[in-house]
Amino acid sequence: MDNTKGEFNDHSPESLIAEAIRYQNSGEVDKALTIYTKASLVNPDNSEIFYQIGMLFKLKGQLNEAETNIRKAIFIQPDFVDAYINLGLILQISGRLIEARHATLQAINLSPHLVFPYINLADIMIHQGRADEAQLITIKAISVDPYCPYPYSNLAGMIKGRGLLLQSKKLANSAIKLMPELAEAYSNLSSVLNEMGRLDAAEIAMKFALRSKRNEPILYLNLAGLLMQKGDLDQAEKNLIKGLNLDDKLNHAHFLLSQFSDYRAYPFLRDQLFKSINDTSLKNKEDIDLMFAASNLLHRERRFKESTRYLKQANDYKLALYPSDADKLINRTNEIYNQTSDCLSIRSQISEKSRCLFIVGMPRSGSTLIDSILSMNPEVMSLGEVGIFDEAMSEWHEKSTSDYDNNLYQIYLKRRSKYGKNLNITTDKYLYNYRHVALIASEFPCVQILNCYRNPLDNILSLYRANFKQGNYYSSSLDDSARVLINKEQVMKKFKSKYPLNIYDINYDQLVKKPKQKIRELISWLGWDWSDSYLSPQKNPRSIQTASCIQVRNPINAKSVGGWRNYKELLAPAIEILQANNIDVNYID
Repeated sequence: MDNTKGEFNDHSPESLIAEAIRYQNSGEVDKALTIYTKASLVNPDNSEIFYQIGMLFKLKGQLNEAETNIRKAIFIQPDFVDAYINLGLILQISGRLIEARHATLQAINLSPHLVFPYINLADIMIHQGRADEAQLITIKAISVDPYCPYPYSNLAGMIKGRGLLLQSKKLANSAIKLMPELAEAYSNLSSVLNEMGRLDAAEIAMKFALRSKRNEPILYLNLAGLLMQKGDLDQAEKNLIKGLNLDDKLNHAHFLLSQFSDYRAYPFLRDQLFKSINDTSLKNKEDIDLMFAASNLLHRERRFKESTRYLKQANDYKLALYPSDADKLINRTNEIYNQTSDCLSIRSQISEKSRCLFIVGMPRSGSTLIDSILSMNPEVMSLGEVGIFDEAMSEWHEKSTSDYDNNLYQIYLKRRSKYGKNLNITTDKYLYNYRHVALIASEFPCVQILNCYRNPLDNILSLYRANFKQGNYYSSSLDDSARVLINKEQVMKKFKSKYPLNIYDINYDQLVKKPKQKIRELISWLGWDWSDSYLSPQKNPRSIQTASCIQVRNPINAKSVGGWRNYKELLAPAIEILQANNIDVNYID
């Protein structure tokens, strides 16, 4: 029996619509749909009825039905702006970005003074990889409605990725001023403050975001990421659990949690993780996190064969989504070497001010540990993995002048100054600066270059397990990781013969086995006074934004040395390539 019958006597379209709205407002979606459908039969030329049916189907996640009904509304009323806006959103969610862009442009053409179509169009452009156009459209949105907070917040996120941190911070604060409860603005502000090294302020901003949206799982995930950088794993764990309780498909939370938890306290989450894996067929990039999480848990349980299976599935799929950039990286490295290899060192021009340390090597070679050790010195500031040398070099080439204030070193110092005033010693840990050793050694007085390396198979395995969120796409290919490592070793071997006074080799394996001896030798080479604090880098309060943020919060240990032997069968292709190129064959049994 239809329970909706008898609840109204008037079957006119108006009364049906009024009844549907009542159910809609009370959250009774199915009842509202039933009555709207009856209303559409009574009045098939009413565009609003079909629009509301489409919106209810959109709410239920039934996108095909939503699209069909909203298109009916547009057919009846071709100038229906809201229908075009929501059609664009539905098509975007469905991944039909070209059609979504067309529908959103129709809304803009019909109502050029409405801000939300511009906001939606910019988001579509971002998903199409057209970031420059998205930024321009967002600026247009601000001009259309300077009192709408969303474009300010969105633009803050866009330009943060371009390194415009101060401008990004200003935009996020503008959004918050316009709407103090806008969680997205606080989240963007938190991200900017994190990039600026103001981790405590970033944490506060993220907590403000959570006050505005207590049931938003992604905010708990973001807060957990900040807490992991600070080394507060207990609180990070609590926030990851909160996020997963709100959304059991928050796959990246599983990945982060699996890096430091064995899930013994959360058997239901472990079951949920492996059930999700059994239910998925790797249909989207978020599913990759589940595979890496499963591999991490099985690795912790020393079930290496099973860990290998998930690890290989994750990397194979990731490689299909993000093709390896090994050839591009190797070709660029060789090009830079050929262009700069004749530079002469100016090491003899040492003065005692503005000393620059460069930490170079492969990712996952122990560089974060070295950076933490060095920044225990109160006179040292870690810049992290910033690309300011590349920026400075581009500016230097553009100016092409011998003017002292415009030489490469001075340009670098100016760009470095945005991270702090009166900097004495800084560490620059953009690892691929190994390509620029000749220029660094020849143009920078007071420069010291620390070349990090470790057992190549441990290095390659660590790359394969890292699940980098961006860049280092070669890491999903064992063969290509071996090729990049070999290229790096070959280039650094040549540089070391030309600039022996500038370069110090740091063998990670030896350092973690004999930390007191090896760290003393390093500090002596740097010319610093000794302090026992160098032996306890886990006490360093600095923010760590690399994939090694968890490992370096532990006392120095050699637990990861030789771990490749547990994956010897998996690593067979890399072993063959390394042996063929005479790379540290003594490491290989």
